[in-house]
Amino acid sequence: MVESSPVRAAARVANVVLVGAALACAAALSYVFYHYGWTHQRVFTSPLGPVLFYGVPGALTSLFLAALRLPSAPRVRAAFIVVSTSLSVYAVDAVLALTTVDPRVRLARSAGLSFDARSKLDVVRELERQGIAAAVDVYPRPLLRRRTDGTLGSIVMLHGIEALPLGGIADKATVLCNEGGEYVVYRSDRHGFHNPSSAWDGDVDVAVVGDSFAAGYCVAPDDGFVEEIRARHPGTLNVAKTGNGPLIELASLKEYVAPLRPRLVLWFYFEGNDLQDLAFERDSPLLRAYLHQDRIQNLVREQAAIDEALAAFAEDREREMTAAGRRDMLSSVIKLSHLRSRLRLDAGDYQQTPAEAGVVADEVLELLGDVLADASGRTADWGGQLYFVYLPSRERFEAVRTGPGAPGVSLPELDRQRHDVLAMARATASAVIDVTPVFEHHDDPLSLFPFRQGVHYNEEGNGLVAGTVLRALAPRPSF
Repeated sequence: MVESSPVRAAARVANVVLVGAALACAAALSYVFYHYGWTHQRVFTSPLGPVLFYGVPGALTSLFLAALRLPSAPRVRAAFIVVSTSLSVYAVDAVLALTTVDPRVRLARSAGLSFDARSKLDVVRELERQGIAAAVDVYPRPLLRRRTDGTLGSIVMLHGIEALPLGGIADKATVLCNEGGEYVVYRSDRHGFHNPSSAWDGDVDVAVVGDSFAAGYCVAPDDGFVEEIRARHPGTLNVAKTGNGPLIELASLKEYVAPLRPRLVLWFYFEGNDLQDLAFERDSPLLRAYLHQDRIQNLVREQAAIDEALAAFAEDREREMTAAGRRDMLSSVIKLSHLRSRLRLDAGDYQQTPAEAGVVADEVLELLGDVLADASGRTADWGGQLYFVYLPSRERFEAVRTGPGAPGVSLPELDRQRHDVLAMARATASAVIDVTPVFEHHDDPLSLFPFRQGVHYNEEGNGLVAGTVLRALAPRPSF
């Protein structure tokens, strides 16, 4: 039987469809093999994994190739089924992607609260439309980029020399974060830190170094534990910034705190990531130069240039993050991530590196000891005292409740690191304040985090930290 021209044309289109479908499935199979079988970057999390990720694309590849041997009419019908089914499946996933509610929004709604889902840049633009000079919170860590030789270098140049700003953009309404439903916005001081404008003018009695917890994430500006400490000790200066690890904190101490010679330095340490941050920071020659040396960048004198550099960086980074979010959404649709999640067919996940799992090498712990010894010694040089404050992570309490299968670092590893860190702190600092027992004795420690899932503490958690620190700072009665 001689086929008509339309039938032959349809058969050729069918061939293209079936070959394209086979190649797509073969590419998916190769992708799975590369990540799961070759590099082992990902692991199967259930017995369904090999069937889903190897069996399905392998079987479909064979099926589509076999369909090429069908007569023209069945082959055309097969191609039509492939196209219509594929379009339907991807349409369902796209709809799920567009209609899936952000988990934070869902949690807020379940608590009877609203959640502001805007980006930080959207909030900045809204403030500026109201005539308020605003900026996104900028902090040191994103300014460090990996070089070809493996070291870290800052992307900021001041007067033709590599520099790492340790504060933020000065004198702006600074959009900090949103974990509890509303964005936290504060007015930055003359060096871009979270202080009232007068903090640098009088005598500084207490200085605070730390990361996002001390910087005020993610509660109203007056509800952070540093603000509660400031209420009792008005001469408190806060030089904490998001993402800081021990080396950046040491640098901040020497750049901003040492010239002011406060009576007391509160060094806030977060068990959730400070050692991982230090493992990253040690690759920066600029930061390593602060250790056991008097070299500083004289950042106090460079605020105008720092503001200009950070403003440009902040705009670019927010655009990059927005673009990355769009790419991630497209990638998730291509992988049918939303549909697989809804059908509970996510049977694979990334293989955590030891660092991602919270396990750090002994040399990182030794480096922490060196940093604390240097910070404590430098503080003692001007007659001050350094108090080390240990902050617990949410993972500690999730591990207690869900057992050894809990995600993230294991409870035994957290306890081991806590023991080692506190031993180092006791050997170097003037005093050690461990907040962990206070949280452990709370009736419901997870309630101290936003929606029981946030990284940072809520108002009650901040209050517990402030109360613990203030009790340690209170003068002991004499008899």
